[in-house]
Amino acid sequence: MNKKIQRIVKKNKYRSKFYQMYKKSKKQNLSKNNKDGYRLASFTNKILISICVLLLLLIARDNDKLNFVYEKTLNNMNFVKIKLFVNQKLNGIFPRTNDPNKYVGSIIIDMNNSMTYRDGMIIETAYSAPVESSVAGMVIRIYRDEDLGKVVVIQDILGREYHYGYLDTIEVGLYRSVEYGDILGLGRLTDDMNGEYYLAIKDGNEFLDVLDVVNHEN
Repeated sequence: MNKKIQRIVKKNKYRSKFYQMYKKSKKQNLSKNNKDGYRLASFTNKILISICVLLLLLIARDNDKLNFVYEKTLNNMNFVKIKLFVNQKLNGIFPRTNDPNKYVGSIIIDMNNSMTYRDGMIIETAYSAPVESSVAGMVIRIYRDEDLGKVVVIQDILGREYHYGYLDTIEVGLYRSVEYGDILGLGRLTDDMNGEYYLAIKDGNEFLDVLDVVNHEN
């Protein structure tokens, strides 16, 4: 074998080695891209399904015959857990409006300034004192009741609902995150020129003892 043929053989060996390395690297990159693509597609599908469910619920809300579907789903949905999931997966879509310099003291209900009413309690406050949230959670409903007036409902991480009624003004919006001690609004004025508001805590179909939950659990 002359030198020219030897050079050709040697050159072909290098080409073959390079091709094998390139093919292996390309295969690994394709495999990685396929995995990333699958994850992205799976996540996108979940988002699309969630949007479809939300649209169906909005349609059901405005349809008298399907309104029960909306109410049933809404009552069994834990918005706080959904928010935590979104914050973990998407690094937070919901804006954080907390003031790091804000000091929040303990919220204690005084038996001398409260009385049992309906499924909860009427709690008296000082004149012009704001109604503060006794729980961290999310505002899931704002409505008007014939007896309780303006009502704000906050759901906590356990799925319990805190119903704040007799509010003269409301300072929170629907689906807003609420921290312990955040101002919800102002209670109505009494004949003695003090403030008061109504609070009931609902867990599923049962109403809990407001004093036990607020004074001992939070």
